[in-house]
Amino acid sequence: MSVTKDRLRLDHQWNGSTGAPPAVTDAAWHDVRVVHCADSGEIAVYADGSKHPLMTAVDTTFAAGRVGFGSFDNVGSLRNLKVSGQRARQ
Repeated sequence: MSVTKDRLRLDHQWNGSTGAPPAVTDAAWHDVRVVHCADSGEIAVYADGSKHPLMTAVDTTFAAGRVGFGSFDNVGSLRNLKVSGQRARQ
């Protein structure tokens, strides 16, 4: 019998038991930028204008699709959402 998980952690900072320390430790609003390259599956998350990503991952599961967000059992809010990109190759 196979077990299906409802979610899978895929960031490079996760070692199976611990990950990077929390990037946001306050209740203030932060500017967050997510960069996803569909061809390579590379994903990087930047906060507050940093040139260095807080989190990186590679996942080629979704080359194109809809935008969604979530957190692992934490509350999150967003405002002024802007999505930009290039049309997926057919």
